[in-house]
Amino acid sequence: MGLFDGLVGKSFEESIIEGSTNIIKYASEANKELRKVIKGSGSVKEIKRIEEASDRAVFKISSSITSGGIPPNLIPDLLRFSDFEDNIVDSIFNLSRAYTRYKTKDKRINDYLDEQLLRTNSISDSAIDVLLKMHKASTMMEARALRFKIEKYEQQGDDIKDAMLGYAYGKKMDYKTFNHMLDLSYLADDIQDNCEDVSDRLVSILASIIS
Repeated sequence: MGLFDGLVGKSFEESIIEGSTNIIKYASEANKELRKVIKGSGSVKEIKRIEEASDRAVFKISSSITSGGIPPNLIPDLLRFSDFEDNIVDSIFNLSRAYTRYKTKDKRINDYLDEQLLRTNSISDSAIDVLLKMHKASTMMEARALRFKIEKYEQQGDDIKDAMLGYAYGKKMDYKTFNHMLDLSYLADDIQDNCEDVSDRLVSILASIIS
């Protein structure tokens, strides 16, 4: 049993706790599909389908939170928390859409972009997996240790973003390609940023539960 399980009564447990975990599972599914998109075999439409399923899960969770059984002081934090989780899925969809909108004719730039995006995709996978473990954390010490891992992944993502920006500013390329690379670097970084936001919010909620 995790700390999160002590938040609600049995009648709310499935819709809130399991629902919240399901959003992170949607993020994992979307991120794996994004990897396929970068490799040329995935579908942005499939990521959109996952994103819409996540939106429905957020709506269901929000309805459960406001229908009763939750300590009033936790309601605002829980509502924001589910939105933050959904932001991970949204950021994956945004990156997939931006990636497929434009492709430069320069093979070297395309190869570099794909290499860096696959690296950051792997980092996002790791961060999302840790978030799933955080939902099942049995102690605050465990939750904080997992949150620290996500911070490390976010820093690794920042390093890749900085490398992509350095490449964009250091190489000769047309204006459209330059802007495309900048957009992708920031959108990819958003995924890890959102994972870190969720982990921060989760630690805050867990601390409120046991205080």
